[in-house]
Amino acid sequence: MDDNKPSTAPMRPLPNRPKYGWMAWEATAGFMSTHLSPDVTLKLSAYPNDDASQILWGASISWAQENEEVKDFTAPHEALAQLWKAVDLAHSIFGHTEDAVKRPAHYRDNQWFDSWTTELLQRLVRVTNAVFKTDWIIVMVYRPVESMDSRIQARLLASNNEVHVGGRGSSLGDGCRQLYHNAATTFTKYSNQS
Repeated sequence: MDDNKPSTAPMRPLPNRPKYGWMAWEATAGFMSTHLSPDVTLKLSAYPNDDASQILWGASISWAQENEEVKDFTAPHEALAQLWKAVDLAHSIFGHTEDAVKRPAHYRDNQWFDSWTTELLQRLVRVTNAVFKTDWIIVMVYRPVESMDSRIQARLLASNNEVHVGGRGSSLGDGCRQLYHNAATTFTKYSNQS
């Protein structure tokens, strides 16, 4: 075969890369659910450090018998970026270049969430931290399920597990907004106690 002849194999254009890193994680989880195991669960968590002076972030993804987790980052995008590095180092997720475009890698710090979701996340964790100080955690779970309204489940646990508030939605922003709305009376109650 002559290496100088042009290839006759058709060149398909690569699919568009997801606009935000979180969307890339959703696409990756969807790919994993289809090709590896339907029980894929992606989590993003926010919690205080020991003296409530800083909000920390962790992220994890699990499927089949596998689990990867990272903790104690100072920003959600850092946790999500490091989670992908851990997954990519230990597992072969994408077999083709077309699929690998979905991977949550090489996003700038300000490209992980849209501005609305960023604002909701920041407001939710700031208010929670102000009210509950050192005893709280917010966990946002993404599952690539058919029912769009159940893809995101957000939960606030606080005050020695006396507080359990949930929210859900089709997007991370929707889940955070509903959790914030559902927790409003709890925030007021515990603010008045302290």
